[in-house]
Amino acid sequence: MLSLLHSFRIPFLIACALAPSLTGTAAQAAPLAELLAAETTDTGLSVTVPTGGCTQKSDFAITAGPVSNGAVAIEIRRLRQDSCKGNLPEGAKLVFTWGDLKLPAQTRLLVKNRVGAPAPGKRAVAPVWRLVRGHGV
Repeated sequence: MLSLLHSFRIPFLIACALAPSLTGTAAQAAPLAELLAAETTDTGLSVTVPTGGCTQKSDFAITAGPVSNGAVAIEIRRLRQDSCKGNLPEGAKLVFTWGDLKLPAQTRLLVKNRVGAPAPGKRAVAPVWRLVRGHGV
């Protein structure tokens, strides 16, 4: 019995070591989030997202490519859907600081997500690359 338990210990340790890398894959597998608005501020990135009333900043993952000439392409992915039924057409505004983004302050951001509300009755189907500028950028 002891030798049987010992033989399972190695695969278990390997699985535990790989677990952190698997969570990063989940963020990459999530679709790009729908954004109603996005702008840079002195403190970072402000995005407005659709919500039913239960949206939290932790529901999103932001990935950034390498900074080149003071600019970077980013993707915002929604990891958890908001299942609340509130009527909030203005969405929820979320602020991600430069520290949250792990980027130098005032980096120019190129957002890969579609930004702006789709036409009534239409769904957003393709991302639109957009350079997001706010005051001070």
